[in-house]
Amino acid sequence: MMGLDGKQIMNIEKNGKIIYPELRLDLLGIYQQKNVPAVLKALEILIEKGWEISKQNIYDGLSNAAKITGLMGRWQIIGNNPLIICDTGHNEDGLKMVVEAR
Repeated sequence: MMGLDGKQIMNIEKNGKIIYPELRLDLLGIYQQKNVPAVLKALEILIEKGWEISKQNIYDGLSNAAKITGLMGRWQIIGNNPLIICDTGHNEDGLKMVVEAR
């Protein structure tokens, strides 16, 4: 789902319970549905190891990942008339997802 601010909105579940409601992402594309759980698992492990990462840090970081990192070319709209979307895939599975999302 997309928010009015152009960010992708996801609810992340664990064991049938929503643990991250309305998580907003500035990185777009359907593949984020697979990427975000891996990111959250990595963060969970870091927290278990003693890193101080709050839920607010996670929400803020994912909501502004492209802005913070300068990452471009991930389902990025670079033109509107005609609609031009730029995306990259670095392996076969990634390219398949880009093609499927069109």
